[in-house]
Amino acid sequence: MNPNIPSLEEFLNLPAEEVAKAVRAKGPKSIVFPFNGTRRWFLLEHGRSDHENPAQAYVDITAQAYIATYKLVFDYGLDTIIAPVFGGEIFNRGEEYMREIGTGMTLLAEHPAFHEFYEEHDIRVHFYGEYRKQFEPTPYAYVSGIFDKATQQTAHHKQRRLFYGVCAEDATSSIAELSVRFFQKTGRIPTREEMIETYYGEYIEKADIFIGFEKFNVFDYPMLGWGEESLYFTASPSLYMNERQLRNILYDYLYLRPVQDPDYFTMPQKDFEAMRKFYEVNREATYGVGEMRGGIWYANTEIRK
Repeated sequence: MNPNIPSLEEFLNLPAEEVAKAVRAKGPKSIVFPFNGTRRWFLLEHGRSDHENPAQAYVDITAQAYIATYKLVFDYGLDTIIAPVFGGEIFNRGEEYMREIGTGMTLLAEHPAFHEFYEEHDIRVHFYGEYRKQFEPTPYAYVSGIFDKATQQTAHHKQRRLFYGVCAEDATSSIAELSVRFFQKTGRIPTREEMIETYYGEYIEKADIFIGFEKFNVFDYPMLGWGEESLYFTASPSLYMNERQLRNILYDYLYLRPVQDPDYFTMPQKDFEAMRKFYEVNREATYGVGEMRGGIWYANTEIRK
């Protein structure tokens, strides 16, 4: 390995400030991090019958867990997070689910813990997606105004940005409408940068990292995908993300993925044979294949060295 590149063990033991410095110097500029498996995490960590008011306990406890995880990501120099949080499919889960999730949708914008978090860490907040259209004919139309208020209240912050995706799975019609309005106003076709700024509230660089959970799907970051983002998927729900796990992801992104493939005709024989052995023992292995256990999809991680 390049002597200028730290070993994984050295990287895992660096002060957080040093890792953040390396990330800001040559690392990812934006990260897509949708939190999935939140209810599973809550029930596994805090029980299924230990709360007098389970719905309120869920809101308060997960709010703190969301904040702790976002803070972890920000502490490592990742100053722009794109966070798809609610998809349009929530409207297909029934009224009881919507009553429960309605509070969850607004906590990101008005829960006191989030207000304090945005202030202390100098975070601008935006909400993107087709939520206005989706909410308008429902009892949840008021949520759009709450989102707008949070954006206005944090507009003066400078250091970090958090973009929450709500009903952002298909932006085709919104992008078309925004393009037409832009042309009507200016008499010209918008640039890519202008379209991103209009859709998200301000310009965002192309996504560099996507961290998902469970099934290998990427979603809900329109116009920011470019085929070169590094994809990572955790086996456990997103809120289990810890410092060591994030450092492993950053090490892979910073130091391993940029390495160019060697010349196979001149590579040392021992490296050539190691490559042969790995492919032979894993010839039928496929990343992303899973199995069902108790109604839950689990990733098959049987990759051998």
